[in-house]
Amino acid sequence: MTTGWPWPDTRTERRARIATMYRAALEAADPAACHELDTAMKASGQHWLFENPDVSDDELLTIADIAAQLDMSGGAVRKRISRNRIPRRGLNRCGHTLYRLGDVAAAG
Repeated sequence: MTTGWPWPDTRTERRARIATMYRAALEAADPAACHELDTAMKASGQHWLFENPDVSDDELLTIADIAAQLDMSGGAVRKRISRNRIPRRGLNRCGHTLYRLGDVAAAG
């Protein structure tokens, strides 16, 4: 059965992506209500939506870091990189391949 969902997400990743989309829509429509809800979610320990908000699309990150930023599994990030032929942008000090965050995010 085809669902028409355009991303190779797991069920959990899909739910997180949908929650993020709804949050963005609420923030655009009613910033005060969004702030109130954000405050309540942070108070209840739900920080995953707010982690590293200042990371730029131009940041060069490892697969693990991109997975954390996009709230995806490393495997889903690898599939996205492979399927869309996203170019490598270098290596970090540990020898891990770096990719531009915005390239991987846009490939979704």
